[in-house]
Amino acid sequence: MEKAPVQRAGFLPVYFPFHFEGIKAVVTSRGFGDQKVKENRVRCCELIGIAPEELVLCEQVHGDKIHQVLAEEGGKLIPAADGLITGEAIPMGILTADCLPIFLYADLAEGFLGLIHAGWRGTLKGIARRAVRILKKMGIDQKRIYVAFGPAICSRCHEFDLTGKNVKALTDEGIPRENINSENLCTYENENLFSYKRQGKRSGRMMSVIYKESPARIISKGF
Repeated sequence: MEKAPVQRAGFLPVYFPFHFEGIKAVVTSRGFGDQKVKENRVRCCELIGIAPEELVLCEQVHGDKIHQVLAEEGGKLIPAADGLITGEAIPMGILTADCLPIFLYADLAEGFLGLIHAGWRGTLKGIARRAVRILKKMGIDQKRIYVAFGPAICSRCHEFDLTGKNVKALTDEGIPRENINSENLCTYENENLFSYKRQGKRSGRMMSVIYKESPARIISKGF
């Protein structure tokens, strides 16, 4: 699927390999400002149509801890975690500027969602594998887990291939390759995206968000 150019003040849609009615996933571009700034996050939440006070974030320490978000944890910052999963209708977010956002949907009656911050350190620690193993322990068939990647630095611009290594980690855990949409934009090459490598310490952060609007179901083949 040919992707439209990134608008400086637009949201980037996230494409799962199938279209799921009731699941929304987006990434902010630079035009929405640095998402480390609370006021910018609030504005984005309002534009998306979610309550800012319900958004769950994680501390992001470049580790492999994944937290299962409970209904009463809406609005919290989860300490020492780099991944979130939930079966609740709670919006989840992570912040990135070259690292890879990994969006997960597990196709069950209730529908589990996941969002992972995978930098090179987290990738080496196996954070993507851990997420799949957690879902499998919940009784979810890996063949019913679907994955989409958000913008990240590509292997042309960085010696560590985030996209390729995380695809391998996911398929090694039994997720069919056709269940993974690894087509993503390079943050370094696209000036409308934040990139720590390109901008250094002055770089802001983009926010990836995933949430359920209603019980999800497959309605058609995606990309």
